[in-house]
Amino acid sequence: MMTLFRSLVLSRLEYCCTLTAPFKAGEIADLENVQRTFTARITEIKHLNYWERLKFLNLYSLERRRERYMIIYTWKILEGLVPNLHTKITHYESKRLGRRCNIPPMKSRGVTSTLRDHTISVRGPRLFNCLPAYIRGITNRPLAVFKLALDKHLKSVPDQPGCGSYVGLRAASSNSLVDQALIHQEAWSQTGPRGR
Repeated sequence: MMTLFRSLVLSRLEYCCTLTAPFKAGEIADLENVQRTFTARITEIKHLNYWERLKFLNLYSLERRRERYMIIYTWKILEGLVPNLHTKITHYESKRLGRRCNIPPMKSRGVTSTLRDHTISVRGPRLFNCLPAYIRGITNRPLAVFKLALDKHLKSVPDQPGCGSYVGLRAASSNSLVDQALIHQEAWSQTGPRGR
């Protein structure tokens, strides 16, 4: 069933997702419900809740997959592997924080600002900046090396998509890596490496 899902359904749900990713909670939940409903039909795991099914199947939520693609695309831009956007995603080096992307300043407020805030030119750098410094610092290496380090990190960050009654169980305000990474970093700073 997962082979069918990956080949027939995911390809449609994720078409051009780095540019057209939804940002409203209702739209994100509507897309997520497709995967949630499909995984609930797998007989062996239908008794598990959605978050447990994702872990069992070694799947990312659809929102996490879209953000992963944005991070990878941002890294490709910084490495010169793909053309830069018209807004020119740029980066700077910090001795303390390592390589970070510049987030363009907002010149307007309201609806225009909200729409611009969720474009790849703003959202990509914001997601890239929430990664640990050792991942952001990977440069002049094959894409596979970056993906491997990114996936290893993503497995340590809770993936808790908000579908139905699951929203109240989540510690972070959303399932976005930006919010989940904040909770993850706070927990790590309190317990230290051993409690991780």
